[in-house]
Amino acid sequence: MSECPRHEDLSRRIIKVEDAWVYQTEENAKLWKALNVIREEKATDVGELKSLIIAVAELKQQLKDGLNELRSEIALLKLVPAKRWETVITTIITALVSGGIGVGIALLVSHSP
Repeated sequence: MSECPRHEDLSRRIIKVEDAWVYQTEENAKLWKALNVIREEKATDVGELKSLIIAVAELKQQLKDGLNELRSEIALLKLVPAKRWETVITTIITALVSGGIGVGIALLVSHSP
């Protein structure tokens, strides 16, 4: 029994639709698989990014602490020359005053009867 031409045409069209549906289902499965891989990679990338951000924050804190230490040390070093000059000036004044007192005593002793 042969089918009429119209039924044959509908049959061919149904077969094409079914084949296309199977193909699309397979393609969708491939796309979903690829999407899941991308999601996993993205999750890994986000985790790595979080780790990098934490590492950068720690490094920033270390740099900040180091800079504060350097500032403190520089402030101390600035005070050292000032202390030295104060010591030098005090020594000079003490020597001059001592010399003046010595000269005064010498003059008194030499003019004494």
